[in-house]
Amino acid sequence: MPAGIRLRRSERRALIRDELVDAAATVIARKGYEAASVAEIAAEAGYTVGAVYSNFSGKRALFEAVFALKADETFALAATPGDSVGDLAGIARRLLDQDDNGRRWWLLWLEVVIEAQRDPSREFPLSAVEAHSRSSLAAILREQLPGIDEDLTLATALQAIWRGWLLGSAADQQGDAEGLARAMKWLIAGAAAASSDGKRRSRSSATS
Repeated sequence: MPAGIRLRRSERRALIRDELVDAAATVIARKGYEAASVAEIAAEAGYTVGAVYSNFSGKRALFEAVFALKADETFALAATPGDSVGDLAGIARRLLDQDDNGRRWWLLWLEVVIEAQRDPSREFPLSAVEAHSRSSLAAILREQLPGIDEDLTLATALQAIWRGWLLGSAADQQGDAEGLARAMKWLIAGAAAASSDGKRRSRSSATS
């Protein structure tokens, strides 16, 4: 921010919240949700513990705020202006070649999945985030692939294959964006073929 520019109180508060959320993503991804402390998160952001509690009720609220902020970023990669679903190789490269923020989000998502299985009573906001991610990707597919009928099913499949590829690449340190692009192409081609077949059958039934 340029020197000499004074923020309004609401803008300053929003900036502090954003910095605390980013710090929470860093610390929790590095140490895990249980081991991370509010004091460490505050220190990472350069604020006091009091600043955290002035903006959030606690670590859990910070964790949920991280999810709210990061949920849309993952598949926004597929909607970069000037790109299309046809550029699957470019999309796959960006999905696998994540920056530090992307990797932090991936680690946080994995932790939530694990914690939800260990203790369902924790009620981390996983279901809502998953539904929102799938519906956002489905909206992109509807816009770019209008002939696809089951866009939500295709979105779920693409999401699953990307995450599986990302997990594998994290294990063997090899991204293989070309392989992911081919797999995505097969899924999209299969969905398009199924949609076309369904429409042909509907027309045949209507004329018989």
